Amino acid sequence: MLNFSINFFTVTPRKINACLFGTDDSEIEDFNDEENEDNVLSASTREQSLFQANWSDNTDSDLDYHPSTSDSDNEPTTSTAVKKNQLAKRKKNTKLQPPIKRTKNIPTAEPWRKGIFSPDPVTLHEPSYIPLDCTNWSNEKFVELYYDDDILLQFVEKSNQTYVLKTGNSLNLSLREFKVWLGVNFVMSSLQLPQIRMYWDKEWRVAVVADHMSRDRFFQIRNSLKIVFDDDINEEQRKADRLWKIRPLIDRVLLGCLKQTRNQHICIDEMMIPFSGTSDLKQYIPNKPNPLGIKVFVLANPTGIICDFVVYQNQTTFTQDIAGSFWQCESAVLYLTRSLVPGHVIYIDRYFNTVRLAEELLSRGIRCSGTLRKDRLPQDNDLPDDKIFKKSQSRGSATVSVRADGAIALTKWLDNKSVTMISTNESVEPMCEVKRWSKAEKRYIQVSQPSVVQSYNKNMGGVDLIDRILSYCPSRSRTKKWTVRCLLHFFDVALGNAWLQMREIKKSSGVSPKDIVQFRHFKLELGKSMIEKNSVRLDVDENGDEDQGHQEEGFLDRRKSAGPCLEKRLQGATHLPEVTKKIQKRCALPKCLKKSTVFCTQCKVYLCLVDGRNCFAKYHTK
Repeated sequence: MLNFSINFFTVTPRKINACLFGTDDSEIEDFNDEENEDNVLSASTREQSLFQANWSDNTDSDLDYHPSTSDSDNEPTTSTAVKKNQLAKRKKNTKLQPPIKRTKNIPTAEPWRKGIFSPDPVTLHEPSYIPLDCTNWSNEKFVELYYDDDILLQFVEKSNQTYVLKTGNSLNLSLREFKVWLGVNFVMSSLQLPQIRMYWDKEWRVAVVADHMSRDRFFQIRNSLKIVFDDDINEEQRKADRLWKIRPLIDRVLLGCLKQTRNQHICIDEMMIPFSGTSDLKQYIPNKPNPLGIKVFVLANPTGIICDFVVYQNQTTFTQDIAGSFWQCESAVLYLTRSLVPGHVIYIDRYFNTVRLAEELLSRGIRCSGTLRKDRLPQDNDLPDDKIFKKSQSRGSATVSVRADGAIALTKWLDNKSVTMISTNESVEPMCEVKRWSKAEKRYIQVSQPSVVQSYNKNMGGVDLIDRILSYCPSRSRTKKWTVRCLLHFFDVALGNAWLQMREIKKSSGVSPKDIVQFRHFKLELGKSMIEKNSVRLDVDENGDEDQGHQEEGFLDRRKSAGPCLEKRLQGATHLPEVTKKIQKRCALPKCLKKSTVFCTQCKVYLCLVDGRNCFAKYHTK
């Protein structure tokens, strides 16, 4: 009996089915093994479990069973006979189910068919957004749109308050000193020396940094940086918002982003704040330039200007009224489009896109286009398989599947690989020609490209553009605190958005792109201006002697030195003339070609101060 049970449970599902149902191999061969093996196995497994239940009524276990004389010589008991009759009737009434196609794709109510996709033209609702008048704004004015003295004063107050609580001593941080510290960070991120301490080294010393703040003071402020007093936040608020430590700065920068004018074609993508330390907010996204860090969902114009963003914080990112029954990726798109008027076209990649999201956006008057994952395709679509499509079609071929109501179109295009697009705005027509490299022919060839792919490539790169701009001179000095990394990152976002906004205004006014200052110089000049405008620079060295640097130069260098910023030049009574005996240098006043021996002790430049030519007064007044 033991041998029989072992052999029975090691036979294949095909043989079990033949034994229980009385079918031979010819009847079973009519079914496809790959598609219907689960159905055959499920039916046979039910009978097998019933057989095991009948067997267990008479035996406690296979190993402990010993047949008795009554089992071998006498007829079976009444209960056993009844169970066998029930098993025979169930076998007679049981029929094999028809094969079911296994798929992970999402079923849809509307059928899909091949055809031409022709949606109605989309127009942006008016009035849409109120534009800002930024015609004559200075660089500082663009930056003040994202942070002002109020938010910086909050940094000062909370940092002082926390430092007293922890140490019992006062940090003595003022608003002017904090602006100097922030300007030093901007200068450091623009110059990008390998180590922070090198800015104060004798060999590599940077005067604009070392002359206005000591090294130890810089690290003291950085380690004590706070924008929220921890005791003011209760436990419920901390659980509801995991970004409570930096929330005021996020809200202030977001306020400036929300004031930007949104283009009709706009994109949504992910941005990473690089951070490899310890934090519950840290995420890993492969194939990103910085795959490890804190993730931010961003809504941006194709020009790179950020219009809205939300930092990902796991389950507490979106509230229940926003998320509802949608996935996390769908909720991110719905949240970022809350401030958009009907008539926009959103471009999103395969991480966000689903058929359900396209339907929801369309119900709100917003259209979308983007790539789509294979496992999110509707179940009844008639698009060909990727392998079949690549073998049967040439490069540049495209096929379209349109839903029966004509609202959504799926487009599959063959380049080096097949790409699947979903759109509620456009499809294949009109086709365009693009240049692609051919490995077989070893030359560039012209390949047909659908309109939906062309529009996606044109409008999808806004977030990547601002990411690339911020990567040129990022504030990413090594730190173990995720709060410091995020605070400096959002200051960089403010500067990046301000520079892009300034560049767009100047381009619209006819300024050549070559004449527009680059982002690195924009950030460097802003940091230098913040330092010189807010620091009290004394012309006395550490030993108490007067600064004689201009007298030690002699006649070695007669070129004009780089002058101070405009704000420092106009600081009234701190500018005093000093006459040098042996040194003459070019006057610092523009368009003055004379030489002078009069030296300004505050600006460190030479200016004319003689009868009939007072360049000293002109230089220090508007």
